Amino acid sequence: MYRFVLSSIFFVWISTVNAAPDPVLSQTLQQKQQELAALTKKVDAAAAVLADEQANLARHAEGLEEATQSLVDAEREMKAKLLAAETNPDETAMRESVLASIRYNRFEARVKRYTGRKEESEQSVAAAEQVYQNLAKQQKDLEFVISELSSKRDELASKKVAASTNVQAAQSVSAPAKAAEVVTPVAAKTEAPKAKVSIEDAAGVGTWPYLSNASEQDIRYARTYIAELEADKAKGEIDSAPLAEVELVAKNSFGKSDMDYLGDDLYMLTKKVRAGSQRFALFNKDYWHTIPEADDQAEYVFIFDVSSLSKPELFLFKKSLIAQ
Repeated sequence: MYRFVLSSIFFVWISTVNAAPDPVLSQTLQQKQQELAALTKKVDAAAAVLADEQANLARHAEGLEEATQSLVDAEREMKAKLLAAETNPDETAMRESVLASIRYNRFEARVKRYTGRKEESEQSVAAAEQVYQNLAKQQKDLEFVISELSSKRDELASKKVAASTNVQAAQSVSAPAKAAEVVTPVAAKTEAPKAKVSIEDAAGVGTWPYLSNASEQDIRYARTYIAELEADKAKGEIDSAPLAEVELVAKNSFGKSDMDYLGDDLYMLTKKVRAGSQRFALFNKDYWHTIPEADDQAEYVFIFDVSSLSKPELFLFKKSLIAQ
C-alpha cells in the first residue's frame, strides 16, 4: 500500500513536468513575436513613406505633363507672332511677339523645373520602394519562423501530454496486481492528424520575385504556385472571380490591358515593359516601380492579389525568372 501511494505521487509529479512548456522554446518564441511587432511598425512606416514619395512623383509627373503641353502651345503662338511681326513690323505686332517669347521662356523654365523634380522623385521612390520591399521580406521570413516555432511548441506539448497519459494508464493497470512493482511507461505511437495541404504549402514558403531579383526559394514558389493554379483552371476547378474585370494601365510601357483571373484571388498578365520609373494603375490605386535598363522590352509577369480588397497588392517580375 505504501509503495502504491509513492507510485501515485510520482505519477502526479511526472505529469506536471511533462505538461510544462519548454522554457527555452517559449522564451525564443516570445522574443521573435516582439521582434515581429517592432518590424511590423517599421514596415508600416516604410509603406507610409513610399506612399508619400509616390504621391510626390505623381504630382510632379502631372505638372510636367501640363507644363510640356503649355510649352508646345506657347511655341506655336510665338512662331505665329514672330512671323506676323516680320510680315507687318508695326508696334503692336512687335509687342505681341515679345510677349509670346516671354511666355515661351517661362514655360520652358517650368518644364526644366518639373523635369528636375520628377527625376529627384523617381530616385526617392526607388529608394523608398527598396526599403519597403526589404522590410516586407524580413517580415514574411520572421512570420514563417514564428509559425515553425509555434508548431514545434505545440508538437512537444502534445507529446508530453501523450506520455503523461500513458504513464497514468500503466499505473492504473499494474498497481492492483503488483503494488510493489514500479512500471516503466512506454509511449504509444500516435498518428499525427493529416492537415489539408494548400497550393501555397505545396509551393513551399516564399514570396513573389521582384523585378529581376529573386532567391531560389522565391522562384520555386512563384513557378509552382502559378503552375498549380493554371492546371486547376485548365480542369475547370477554379473559384469565382471576386472582380468581374481588372484593367492594368501602364502608360509608359503598354498602355491598357485586361488581366486574367488565375484563381485563389489572383489576377495575372504577361506583357513587355519599358525601362525606367513608371506608374502602374489599377482602379484608383497607383503603383510606382522602376524597371531596370537591362529589362527594357523584356516580358514581365504581373500578379494582382485581391485577397484583401481593402489592401490589394501588385507584384511584378521578369518572366524568364520562372521559365522551366
